[in-house]
Amino acid sequence: MRSPTVIPSVWSPANTRLLSNQRQMRKRLALFNLYPFLPAMKLICYATPYQQPFARKYLLRSVREFEVVYNTSTREPDIPVMQDKAQVTYRMACELAAKGEEFLVWADNDVILVKPMVERLMALWSVNKPDVMYQSTCSMLCAGFFLARLTPKFLEFQKAVAECDSAYGVGGTGDQCAARKLSKVPGMAKVELLPEDEFWSPCGTAPSPLPPDSWLPQFPSNMLMAHMACVQWPCKPRLLEYTLDKYGL
Repeated sequence: MRSPTVIPSVWSPANTRLLSNQRQMRKRLALFNLYPFLPAMKLICYATPYQQPFARKYLLRSVREFEVVYNTSTREPDIPVMQDKAQVTYRMACELAAKGEEFLVWADNDVILVKPMVERLMALWSVNKPDVMYQSTCSMLCAGFFLARLTPKFLEFQKAVAECDSAYGVGGTGDQCAARKLSKVPGMAKVELLPEDEFWSPCGTAPSPLPPDSWLPQFPSNMLMAHMACVQWPCKPRLLEYTLDKYGL
């Protein structure tokens, strides 16, 4: 399995090869397993200086088939972290679209990619061809992992998510709150949810309050990704370590 490639968020011809059109992208996705030297789909992630060691220890350690675009926070003090994350996502989506990319994947730092998933993501997307497919937790949109097609509709949607100031104030849950609200607006992006057993989180299954040292998850056999959402410290790093060890990552 190929090792992850990490590239900075400032693009140059020296740090990535870009596809010239959508047909080449589709051909590359179909032949990725046979020709792994071809450019990989981009995975976008974001970390504040405080989060960077956490991101390296968990998410980045599990990446294999994606090319990582790693963004560090340069936010102004009066901009909430979650809103800065949404703005970074919008900026990177615009840059990738301008360079000819067709898709991107976003992952939070508490996500572990346990198995190859690009082919499965594309198979799920091809059914209805939505603008964005989010992880589902308890049948609700979770913004911690998603596949987006870089359409004008998605770019408009992500811009609105980043500019939805009310979602980042008291009582809001940041970009997730904004995405849930905007996904119901007629004429906005076409939004779908990913299967919960394949793109898994402990939300709805973990006991509350979570025992700090005893509870371990029962992972679905077809799980491709684990997102330790709904889990607080000190349980979160323990469960992430357990996941890495269980899947030999």
